[in-house]
Amino acid sequence: FESHEGFDPTRWHAGRAQAFAHVEERVRVAVSRGPSSLVVVDDNMYYRSMRRAFYRVAREYGIGLLQVYLNVDVEECVRRNRERVGSDVVLDSTIYGMAQRLEPPDAERFPWERRSLIVSSYDMNQPHWRLTVLWKAIGEAWENPVQAVDDNG
Repeated sequence: FESHEGFDPTRWHAGRAQAFAHVEERVRVAVSRGPSSLVVVDDNMYYRSMRRAFYRVAREYGIGLLQVYLNVDVEECVRRNRERVGSDVVLDSTIYGMAQRLEPPDAERFPWERRSLIVSSYDMNQPHWRLTVLWKAIGEAWENPVQAVDDNG
């Protein structure tokens, strides 16, 4: 991160706050329309606190939550990144930095993270996995909204 030329932590934090506020507003609107909405947030969320903020929104609005953790070896991430083109490419140092900072879901220590689907590189390459496991997990999250008494998260 710090080695990325032009990286401005103040702008980064402001951007994250703005994105979070946007998602929270989308959730509010979706809830007001009834139980037929699905909000998907696609982000690295390498710090537990980043994920916990979305858990709290789900708890506040009484909606289902599923976090999908893609457990991919850092060298595989670097290899895939090198296949990217143009502005999609990120610095290797960014990938390694995120890997060092990454806090994987840990439902034993943080019960609110039990709403996690952990997917390995192997799983991602299995033909049946993409739909059956993911849709089942989404359905379970949908049917089991986060409750205010779920835990002290």
